Parts: sequence; C-alpha cells; structure tokens
Amino acid sequence: MYNCATLIGNLGKDPEIRNSADGKPIANFSVATSEKRKDKTYTEWHNCVCFGKLAEKARDYLHKGNRVFIVGQIRTNKWTDKDGQERKTTQIIVDTLRNLSYRKEESDAAEPEAPPPPSDEDAPF
Repeated sequence: MYNCATLIGNLGKDPEIRNSADGKPIANFSVATSEKRKDKTYTEWHNCVCFGKLAEKARDYLHKGNRVFIVGQIRTNKWTDKDGQERKTTQIIVDTLRNLSYRKEESDAAEPEAPPPPSDEDAPF
C-alpha cells in the first residue's frame, strides 16, 4: 500500500511556525484546491505540516495566496477533547514543497521560483 497526496493549490494564510521540544521548526499552513463543475466551484481546504529545513523554506518563501505544489502523506490524528468528545483531524505531512508563484522581489532569492502556471481557463477540458 502507498499513501501519497499530490496537491496544487493556494495558501490561505502565511505559514505558522513553531518549534518542537528539541528546537526543530514546524510549519503549519492551509492550502485551498478548487474544482469547477458546470457553473459551480467546489473548494476543499487541506491542513499541511512540514518539519525541519522544509519548514524553514515555508517560513522564508511562502505567503498567503501563493500557488504551491505539494506531495506528502495523508495522516489522521484522533484524540478526546476536554468535554470527552472524540475528535479527529486530517493533515498532509509534506515531503515535497514547491512555490509556483513568481514574485519579482523573490527573483534574487537563493532558490529561483518557477513562472506561474497557465490559468484554468487555458485548460483543454
């Protein structure tokens, strides 16, 4: 069995950065993906998390609205809240992260960014 999720979507807000108990950075962010069907657009929000150097890159290069390419594993966490209710969240544990948005001020950055992808209106289907 293989657990792999591939997403192309837009960041809902800047990544939130915190440090683990041993001081390693952890980045949390949400990504919106959209699908158009007839006259309606369906948007799905995905909670994403990355660790270490990838979290540092997310902190340094990602901003609200950026289009990103993500590959990772789907993970569901279950817990009981303070009221005794069973809760669960599903996250994408990010393995690969690419910023697909091009910003002129980022052109001198150490890691060059790809030009923006074609718009959905240019798609042949």
